[in-house]
Amino acid sequence: MGLRKKIKKFFYAKKFSKKKYLANIKDQNILITGANSGIGLALTKKILELNNKVLATYRESSENLRCIKNENLTIIKYDQSKIYEFKDLEEEIKKNPIDLIFNCAGLFGGSFEEQQIEKLDFSKFQEVLMVNSFSILKIVQIILGNKSSTKNLEVLVNISSDA
Repeated sequence: MGLRKKIKKFFYAKKFSKKKYLANIKDQNILITGANSGIGLALTKKILELNNKVLATYRESSENLRCIKNENLTIIKYDQSKIYEFKDLEEEIKKNPIDLIFNCAGLFGGSFEEQQIEKLDFSKFQEVLMVNSFSILKIVQIILGNKSSTKNLEVLVNISSDA
């Protein structure tokens, strides 16, 4: 059986499984990046329903997050394409040690044609690498650098609807 078929079979089984995976996540501090839309917004809403504290980041607009009225939600501006824009996030992490990260922020990087080496826009490619890879390393570095956070971080999930 090929890898693609195995992955399809795995997700098909999960789709129809009676087991609720998110239901086991309770009373934790969870960081969700890219939380203002898509998968990040849906996860934020669901995880708040399960009595967790959520630190939700957004890049440009926080209008969808601001509609959520929940005292366990902390909203923070963090543009993951800019490595130097992490001070506010770092302060929040110091106050709330993180148990789980859902990294939902992601960039695709253009169409197939735009990704061909002859047409590659290196500034756009650099931004894609920054958001999809380096920024999450910076977040983990912040968490590991915070002595009160190190013992809590258990899981890091990278998921994006773009890529």
